[in-house]
Amino acid sequence: MGSQQSQLSEVMETVTNPADEVLTSTAVPKPLKSSLTNSKLGPAWVYIFNHERFDNNNEFRMGSAQDVNALRAAFEQLKCKVEVITDATLATVKQTVKMLEAKDFEDRSALVLVVLSHGSRNDRLAAKDYDYSLDDDVLFPILRNRTLKDKPKLLFVQACKGANNLGGFMTDAVQLNGSPNEILKCYSTYEGCVSYRTEDGTPFIQTLCEVLNRKGKTSDIDTIMTDVRRVVKALIK
Repeated sequence: MGSQQSQLSEVMETVTNPADEVLTSTAVPKPLKSSLTNSKLGPAWVYIFNHERFDNNNEFRMGSAQDVNALRAAFEQLKCKVEVITDATLATVKQTVKMLEAKDFEDRSALVLVVLSHGSRNDRLAAKDYDYSLDDDVLFPILRNRTLKDKPKLLFVQACKGANNLGGFMTDAVQLNGSPNEILKCYSTYEGCVSYRTEDGTPFIQTLCEVLNRKGKTSDIDTIMTDVRRVVKALIK
């Protein structure tokens, strides 16, 4: 890829020691692959909402397609089933969520959601025509699905959370309702701050995929996200 990928490779070679800080997660430490590909169940489903083009003044998200390609490759090498929803309208987002709320996940080991879009404060995300709430319109309805009980639910969000520019971004993981070892939200930036993107993709998603490719079969999600945060911090210095 471009210069971003070259920088990423160089920085990855330096990330060999345990991170100085640990993300705020109480997820049970075990290899991510074992969480996503339980031997008694089918591989996890991965749904990627890729918002690139918009009907309003939101700019075209150049580089988002590269993120999708990297995500697909990273999760497919973990044997996950990947589905991409491109340029969804608000109605399509809600229809997809309604489908996931009713879908039978009994034979699946986990659910992974990835949202790539423009965003603003309080977890507002842009669909093709209108915006929507990450929690109220996506996460909370899906959590009503009883067949997802006691299964990992991972959510990765690449979007701004405000207009403040700190010269870079970090990831932020917090727990939602439910058992603490079931749900993890991972953000590309903090509340109130922007999140960055280049024509080669976004540093957050590209780094996430790089670390998944290297450590997804052997490391737990906290280790993976800690590495992601350290690499991204080094990239934007």
